[in-house]
Amino acid sequence: MEVPAVPLTRPSAIAPARPTPPSSESWLHVAGVLLLMPAIAGLCVGAVQVYLGQGLRPLPAALVAALALTAYALNRLTDHAEDARNHPRDAWVRLRLGGALLLVAALGAGASALALWRRDRLHPLYGLILVAGILYSYPLIPWYRRGGGLTLVRLKAVPPLKNLTIAATWCASVFLVPLLDGPPAPWRPSLVLLAVGYALMVWLNSFFCDLRDAAGDRAAGVPTLAVQLGPARADHWVRLLSIAWVAYLAGTYFSSDWLDLPHLVFLLASAIGYPTLVGLTRARLRLSGGPLDLVVESSDVLFAAGLLILARLS
Repeated sequence: MEVPAVPLTRPSAIAPARPTPPSSESWLHVAGVLLLMPAIAGLCVGAVQVYLGQGLRPLPAALVAALALTAYALNRLTDHAEDARNHPRDAWVRLRLGGALLLVAALGAGASALALWRRDRLHPLYGLILVAGILYSYPLIPWYRRGGGLTLVRLKAVPPLKNLTIAATWCASVFLVPLLDGPPAPWRPSLVLLAVGYALMVWLNSFFCDLRDAAGDRAAGVPTLAVQLGPARADHWVRLLSIAWVAYLAGTYFSSDWLDLPHLVFLLASAIGYPTLVGLTRARLRLSGGPLDLVVESSDVLFAAGLLILARLS
């Protein structure tokens, strides 16, 4: 698989397009998008804690939120070339806010980690989440390229690994952190299926974001999976993936006791409803900018709400 090479001596740079002067709306929009990620992360961790019957434990949620902000702020610093093409009005704002919020995230993560350490609840998983965020944004992974020798790449530059990294990191943050932090939870196969369903939804979320930014990524030389597939083939594979997951859930429900009816309905609704909603918004309602961002990022909020409903029904 060919991925963009980054020499060992220095990272390659793509000359960004000339940015448009930012407006006050740009500052508010970018700040909202960046701060939305840690808020969603904390919300989802809290929802899993409630689902597991642990009650709200704010420190793990705070640390996960700070780590999420760290990863996305780092990404704004390293994606300036792509942002200049995909979001010319906001590119400069994204760069400046990324640096400021990275400092806020570091302070928040340090304070939360220290508090957990003093309570003997600081697990290595938090460090792995941080490392995944750094490797996602910075070219630090040695990679051999045929004819080009040893280079450094970032996970974001390897198309299959990009979306899988996002899905795995968010799933570990939201499901494994509460399991490791709280009291032992009884084994429930439905919890595994919920985690897989959430990972799939996050994968689709990142894929839809790439599909939205495909034109700018292609111009910047970023070979995302959405760029390689194109819109038509991307929609085709999203449908196939959703159908396969729905078929597996239905087969599991009728052939085992892993899922009760409320869990089945929730997982089917998330598997069918989210991609359908994004598809209708993108293809028929023709929304763009802020409204489309809210629809794409609605997946985690809806999933957290579903977990809270399941907790009440249990």
